[in-house]
Amino acid sequence: MVCPDRGLAQQFQTGTARSQSFQVLEDLTAYPTAQQLDSKLRQMRPDVLLVDLGTNPDAALGLVSTAGAASPPIYVIGLNQTHDAGVIIQSLRAGATEFLAPPFDHESVHTAVTRIRKLQESQTRQAPIRGKVFAFTAVKPGQGVTTLASNFAAALADDGKRRVLLIDFDMLGGTLSFCWRVTHSYSVLDAVQHAERLDESLWGAIVTNRNGVDLLLGPDSPEPASLSGERYARVVEFARSQYELVVLDLPCAYSAEAKAVLPDADHTFLVCNPELPSLHLTRRCISHLEQDGFSRDQFSLLLNRLSRRGELGPQDMERVFNFPIAKVLPEDEGAVHRALTAGKPVPDSSDLGRELRAFAKDIVGKGREEKKKAAAGLSLSALLSQG
Repeated sequence: MVCPDRGLAQQFQTGTARSQSFQVLEDLTAYPTAQQLDSKLRQMRPDVLLVDLGTNPDAALGLVSTAGAASPPIYVIGLNQTHDAGVIIQSLRAGATEFLAPPFDHESVHTAVTRIRKLQESQTRQAPIRGKVFAFTAVKPGQGVTTLASNFAAALADDGKRRVLLIDFDMLGGTLSFCWRVTHSYSVLDAVQHAERLDESLWGAIVTNRNGVDLLLGPDSPEPASLSGERYARVVEFARSQYELVVLDLPCAYSAEAKAVLPDADHTFLVCNPELPSLHLTRRCISHLEQDGFSRDQFSLLLNRLSRRGELGPQDMERVFNFPIAKVLPEDEGAVHRALTAGKPVPDSSDLGRELRAFAKDIVGKGREEKKKAAAGLSLSALLSQG
């Protein structure tokens, strides 16, 4: 909800409290910029955006247009103190789906909610499949992000039942082509530069395949991130329309590339090592992500290269972070070196290989459970709206 008029916001909350029609995920007391709103919508993925149309009509209508251009689109309900015909028409032209005004009685709210639910159901039936996006990043280079992202992608594609894409978004020092021992005439830079006109034909020329995984490699020469973040986001959105699973190999979590695409990831894995500088920077990064609006269920912490010789154990590190470690991955230098030499994934027979395969299987299993719950929830909402 974006509602600088706090009296209107209170009236809305009071009027809809009994019916429990809305769960307000975040209540903004000032109009954000279009860029700020776009980032929040991509992070939070709400069903509905509630916008105060009266306090600053121009700013409000701009936000309505921003939400309407989101992919998938966000349904917008305009809020105003009165049923002003001019305001209603302007908001609908800008892309609003519904309009509400005090006293927010049960009948008008129920009617608006029912219409939006029907639109949701229709869109769900017609919409193309949107693949899951998993991002791997770290607070500084050398944490093993590319190794983990590569082997995670290979494990996801291991049975050949899923189309999997791995993107190297490091424009300055991507090593995916080296790790997989593959070269290609095109790179992620070409995809970003042509983000507005990506189609299946162009995509087929840009990507290459190795070990059963489609790859979008980093550029051969360092390329400073001079292109707009919107282009990076468009590449990710197109990729998820073509693949069931997309894995992003990202540079530092503070990089322009990471900031551009992390809001689009279904889940982010923050990789750290047991060395003290890495632990210190990771603790700061967790706080940074939370300040940027990421909830704690949107990212997980992976502890990589844990050695038996380490003075600190995972539980000690969790106390340092005040954040749980989702997975501990062992140091396995020999297996990684042999895999890099051959340009293949770490073998299942190695300690690291076993842990990575189990980790990938667990993640895919959770995804299937979420789909089942979502399908059940949709059926329930349809029954409720019909009732």
